[in-house]
Amino acid sequence: MFLVGRTKEIIRELVVLFCLGLSVFILNKCEKEKAVPRIYPRVNTFPVDEISKEGATFSGEIYSLGTENITEHGFVWGTSTVPTYDYNNKILLGPTEKTGEFKAEILTTLVKGTKYAVRAFVKTDEYIVYGQNLSFISLGSGAPQITGFEPESAKLGDTIIIHGKNFSWVSDENIVRLNATICTTAKSSDTVLLVIINTNLTDIKSKISVTIAGNISVYDKKEFTLIVPTISKIYPVDAIWGDTITITGDNLTFDIGNISATIGGFSSKIIGSKNDTLRVTVPYETTSLTNEVKIKIYNLNLIAPESLTLISPFISGILPKNGTWGNSISLTGRFNTLTARNSVYFGTVQATITATTARVITVKIPNTLDLVNSTITYKVTPFTVNATDQFTLNPPEIKSFSPVSGPSGTNVIIKGNNFGGISPIVKFGGTSATVKSYNDSIITVQVPSGGFGPIKISVTKLETITSLGDFDVTIPKINSIYPLSGTFNDEITINGNNFIPSTDGTSVKFGEYQATIESVTATEIRALVPLSLDSIPNPIIITTGFTSLTYVDKFILLPHQIQSISPGQLQFGGDVSITGDNFNPDPTRDIVKWNGYSLNVKSASKNEIIATIPTSIAGGISRIEVETGGYIRKSDLAYEIKAQWTRIIPPAWFSADTYRPGLSFSSKGLGYMLGSGDGNMTSFNPSNNEFINLGTFPRFSKCYGAATLVNNDTLYIIGGSIGINRYDIDLNNWIYLGPAPISYMYGAAFTLNGKIYYGLTCNTADYSPIDKGFWRYDESGWVRLNDFPGNADWTQKAYFSINNKGYVILHDNKFWEYDPDSDTWTNLLPFPGFNVNRDYCNFFVISDKGYVGLGYGVSGGQAFDDLWVFDPTTKTWTQAPSIIGGGRYYSLGFSIGTKGYIGFGRSIYNEYYDILEFDPNFTGK
Repeated sequence: MFLVGRTKEIIRELVVLFCLGLSVFILNKCEKEKAVPRIYPRVNTFPVDEISKEGATFSGEIYSLGTENITEHGFVWGTSTVPTYDYNNKILLGPTEKTGEFKAEILTTLVKGTKYAVRAFVKTDEYIVYGQNLSFISLGSGAPQITGFEPESAKLGDTIIIHGKNFSWVSDENIVRLNATICTTAKSSDTVLLVIINTNLTDIKSKISVTIAGNISVYDKKEFTLIVPTISKIYPVDAIWGDTITITGDNLTFDIGNISATIGGFSSKIIGSKNDTLRVTVPYETTSLTNEVKIKIYNLNLIAPESLTLISPFISGILPKNGTWGNSISLTGRFNTLTARNSVYFGTVQATITATTARVITVKIPNTLDLVNSTITYKVTPFTVNATDQFTLNPPEIKSFSPVSGPSGTNVIIKGNNFGGISPIVKFGGTSATVKSYNDSIITVQVPSGGFGPIKISVTKLETITSLGDFDVTIPKINSIYPLSGTFNDEITINGNNFIPSTDGTSVKFGEYQATIESVTATEIRALVPLSLDSIPNPIIITTGFTSLTYVDKFILLPHQIQSISPGQLQFGGDVSITGDNFNPDPTRDIVKWNGYSLNVKSASKNEIIATIPTSIAGGISRIEVETGGYIRKSDLAYEIKAQWTRIIPPAWFSADTYRPGLSFSSKGLGYMLGSGDGNMTSFNPSNNEFINLGTFPRFSKCYGAATLVNNDTLYIIGGSIGINRYDIDLNNWIYLGPAPISYMYGAAFTLNGKIYYGLTCNTADYSPIDKGFWRYDESGWVRLNDFPGNADWTQKAYFSINNKGYVILHDNKFWEYDPDSDTWTNLLPFPGFNVNRDYCNFFVISDKGYVGLGYGVSGGQAFDDLWVFDPTTKTWTQAPSIIGGGRYYSLGFSIGTKGYIGFGRSIYNEYYDILEFDPNFTGK
């Protein structure tokens, strides 16, 4: 048994439970006391045993009446776990005063195969008391019964009442249809349904049906009649946009949110409605002469029996009827208020509409209007109407002009009226002038070339008018220019007559170089010598207006002078101050060089240039050179910069082939270089930087890959087809000693224990690996030694001798040492300085240390500038300072005393025609 009060249900149940507990306690403690009567009835729910496809029979029992009157009893059921009186189906059996069993036959709301819960209940004024909650599986049930409905007719959205029995107390379980249209059940009991007519209903006559749990009942005794709104007529049948028309008919009263109207397919504003009338406005979007009038109520469309005919707009007046371009005028009459739909034309020229109302349209007179008199036309689909009056353009009027004289090209301002709209035609006499600007009251023109003297000015804007006074066209003239020589930014004065006194109308050039004008009057021009001027004498050309004048004498730019250089000792990265005269004050136009290197010019004035010496140049001794305006001047003294790298410029007659490596040696304090292109040979003395041309030896032209060495102060060249050759210094001649031990080139050569060693050659024709043969040369010829034990897929990259040991670096970076005493090779740690794709390296020996570096990166296409040092004592490599000026390959290399020399060669984009001296012991002082 369960106790539930409507609003106090839970509280009351707690009270009852408390009372039950208290009663048990009292009975246990005092058996002789009498039981307290219950104040509420008690009820049981019996299991549902009578179940059929027609329904089910519920049974229960009231086994205690309590002290309250029972106002209702019955059963509640539903698919929820615990059905209740307020939210589930129920059957009411009325009040009772008796205990005992009661039953109810349920003939509807039960869906076959569905599990339901059921509870018996009794209801008093204060309580609802439930029996046990039991469940059962339905086998189905029957249909409800309809006994009648009211009213028999109604409008969309109205409510009808359906009477009958076996309806569901749960409103959503009652599916009510008018024909096929489902309507909403607002409230229900087992005998009454309150139903709202679906606004989508379009059938005039409908049968009513109710479906519950899949079972349908159709009422056949009478049909429901839908009260349909109707339209009988519209008035008036002719109207213009914005007018109000009245639609008459029946049953037109609906909520304003559920009714709409259209005229010609465009939405119309509803301004009032009654049961028999509806007032709407003609939409401004309407575009047809004949327009259908339609009302939509919910989804019901009603069409008026008559169409609305659109009345044409009209122009009743123009205000004012005359004006000039750009003025505003107003058109009065009846118009469409949607500006985007309207267009107004002056003749065939469209005007801009600036404001629109139903009674007035404001437009601007088109600037392109080219008719004195024009008809104004108003267009709006589907109408085109013309004004009865014509519009007249006001003629132009000249009031004054200034100046009253000047040469061709002078800007003249003409003042007057009605100059706007289309561009005016202005003439000086019979010659047309260039109009620079114009508006309604001012025209600016330039005096045309081709005449002089007093002439009339005319303006043509549809009509032609002529000035009362004359304009005097004058001829410019140069009388003198002073001075005719000077330096940059000097001021010169040009005297003459009839110049245009404006910098806009006057220009001065020195040849092709534009000058800056400081001032100009009708008789004098002051201008500055251009910073871009060069040393070639230039004519001075004055252009005033359309007239160009060239002075008879030319202007000469004065050369600059170097007076002093400071500081006396130049340093890398330091500034140098060059004082003098006539420098260009634009630092980008002064070029300062030392020993062929460009310095960075930081600032410049007429008397001083300050430049910074780059940190990436080689040392040396050279004069400072300044180039400006085409003149080149050098300092009287030469200045030295000390560095680890020193640049030496060779004579022009020796030019090594920068596209192939040449041959180089050193002996007895002299360096020797042999160009690979033509075999030209020169000697170099580092003590005085003297070069001596030793002549040309064609035998060695293009002898790429030949090995060089110095043995006992004697120069040798060895290789393939050229054999072994010795240089006789006294005779200045190369002596052929015999063939090489192998026909290949690109071998390695050593001087060890006073003897010549050669081998490790390569057949470059088929990119074969190096040949492992190795030989020693003496008086008896070549003696073959043990073969080289290593492997390499291409030529050697560098070779040198230190302390009677030979060293060679192969293409794969492997580094080997040869000992002539034991005729053995030792593989040392790999060379760290370049990858396997670098060719054409440079190598030499200084103070028993090997130097290797530079070269060409085959895979990356770059020139390397690094230099590495090998110490044979520790068998280790360290990196030396990189070469100055960028990487290079195909260069010559040799050492003299404690210094190394790298000369000529090229980078990817540049060729080098110098020799860089390297001092590994340089201390920076």
